[in-house]
This record gives sequence, structure tokens and C-alpha cells, in this order.
Amino acid sequence: MKIIVNHIGYIPDGKKKVIVQLDKADDRLDEFCVNNAAGERIYTGKLSYSGKVANWHTGYYLYGDFSDLHKEGRYYITAGSLRSPEFVISEGIPRIMLNAVGCYFKTQRDSGEWALEDTHLKFKGDRQGCVDVHGGWYDASGDLGIHLSHLSHSSYYNPQQMSFSGYAFFKAYDFMGRSHDEQTTLLRRRYLDEGYWGADFLMRMRAPSGSFLKSINRIDSLATVSGSRAIGFEYRQSSSQFSEKAATADIETVTDENYETGLRSGGGLAIATLAAAARHFYPASEHTQKEYIEAAMSAWGYLKRNNERYLNDGKWNLVDEYCALIASTELYITTGEYEYLRDARDFSGRIAARARWIEKA
Repeated sequence: MKIIVNHIGYIPDGKKKVIVQLDKADDRLDEFCVNNAAGERIYTGKLSYSGKVANWHTGYYLYGDFSDLHKEGRYYITAGSLRSPEFVISEGIPRIMLNAVGCYFKTQRDSGEWALEDTHLKFKGDRQGCVDVHGGWYDASGDLGIHLSHLSHSSYYNPQQMSFSGYAFFKAYDFMGRSHDEQTTLLRRRYLDEGYWGADFLMRMRAPSGSFLKSINRIDSLATVSGSRAIGFEYRQSSSQFSEKAATADIETVTDENYETGLRSGGGLAIATLAAAARHFYPASEHTQKEYIEAAMSAWGYLKRNNERYLNDGKWNLVDEYCALIASTELYITTGEYEYLRDARDFSGRIAARARWIEKA
């Protein structure tokens, strides 16, 4: 039995929920109390029974709401004999979260022996060549692979890890706005640093075709680094990613396009990232603003014409169009060129048409 709160904290005017986890269904509690750091009870609320979570084996749950508590400070919650960890209510929570996200991504940077290996990677399978693709962020704490996307044998489920992450840092930098507040200024600088880390990696992942390479694969997290990494490919019709034992392995011919991205598998957001990088200046970046925008414009021109070649089903869908809308919008914001505004209007119209079709259906 325990009380679960948001360990980052809550903003004064935001929603504030508390969860109570029970071992047994009949371990009912009716109310909870919010106490300040001095131990004074300042708020009492009702607990509602929610029951089990499907396919979880962690017990039964109650929930409560204390959104009416707005005063900033440090608190803890009690319910029966249970006590929660301390938490804060503060206007500074968004900045705390942004700082935590930035710190996490920096720890996930490709570095050390992995980065050294990635300076001269070969291709898995029959594709020839060796490329320098060091940089980027590891896929997850247990996955030292690096992916613009994977699962692109799926028409819609394309996670777009690397390309979306790079783009998000630039957008967050813009959304934070210009501020003379010292902490916000430093945070924006860190986000710009992380954004260019992603942009410089995407510059290395450009393919001679005009698209982008899709993935750096690794055998497993504990494998010897040397020789265990390669540029990977995906079978287009298989649910067994990166495997010669996949369902289509004996009937599908792997070409250069299996190693590269379409708009929905990372290419669109990679273009958006490079276009955003061209609007800013950071002395530690590896390229000029001109080089970033030229790369973005070149990739956009190529993928807009050839996107179908990189798709598992060869057909544009909503994800392609949405990624194309983001890419063309960022290109227009950076260049002011009418052709990108026209493209953005075209793709927004296609998305709206899909929405109208769904409404009629």
C-alpha cells in the first residue's frame, strides 16, 4: 500500500491528482489529507474507488483531487496510516521539467567507444560502403542503437525518435521566448545546444540518394562494441524488425531504399529540424546556417517527389502528410519562399479533406 504523487510537483493553477495503491480490494480509505512541511493539515479531500488496471498485477487503486489547493510550498499527503513522499506546488515546475528532460537527453548522447565505432560504420547486409554517423541519442536506457525511426514496415506506427527529438528542442527553445531571467536564458542555451547536437547528427545521416539513413543497430546492450554496430535495414512487410529470419526474408529483395527513410519514417521531421537549425546560430555547431537550409531544401525536394518509394505500402497517408506539413512550414518560416507556403497549404488541405471524409463516414 502506498500513496503516489507527481514527484516533479504541481503548478498552482493546474490539476492535482493523488493515487492510493491498495493490496486488497477491501482495503478501502475514504479521504486523504494534504499537510504542509510543518505537519499542519491544510486540505482534506475524498478518495474514489477506481479498482484494478487491466493486465496490471499491482493491486487496486483509489484517486483523489486537490486542484483547489493553489498555495505554493512543500507538502505531503496522508491517508490512514500511509504517507506520501514530499512534493512541491510551484510556478517553477515547467522549468524544472524542462531542465530534467535536457539532462536526460544529454546522458543519452552517443559517446565514448560507441561514438568512435560510429565514425566508420558499415552496412548490415549487402550494401557497400562505410559512413561516419557518430552522434545522436541512444534509443533508450537499454538500447544503444540510434534510430530516425523503426517499425516502418507499419503504415502508421513510425516512432521517429531521433528526428522528432531534434525538432522538439528547437521548438521548445522558441516557445520559451526571449527572457532576461537568468535561469530561463541558461535553459534556452542548453536546449539550443541539444538541438544542434541532433541537427549535426542528421547532417551525417544524409544518404547520397537525397533521403536519410534510418538506423544504427546494435546486437545487444552488453555486446562488445567493436564490430557489433552497423547501419541497419528493415523489411517492408515484416513484423520482425532487422532480422534475416523475418517473414519476408526469403522473398523480399533488399535495396538501398530499405536502409533509408520516407517522410513518415523520420525524413519529414529531419527536414524540419534542419530548417529550424538554419534560423539560429550556435558557435559549437558544425555547419553554417546556409548548409543546414540547403540540406533541408534538397531533402525536401527529393522526398516530396519520391516518398512512395520508401513506404511499406507505397501510398501516402495521414502521417506522411502531417510530417510533410511540418517540414514545409519550417522551410517557409526560415526561407520566406512562396513555394514552401504553397506546399504547406496543399498538405493542410489534404489533411482537412481526410478529416471531412472521416466525418462523413
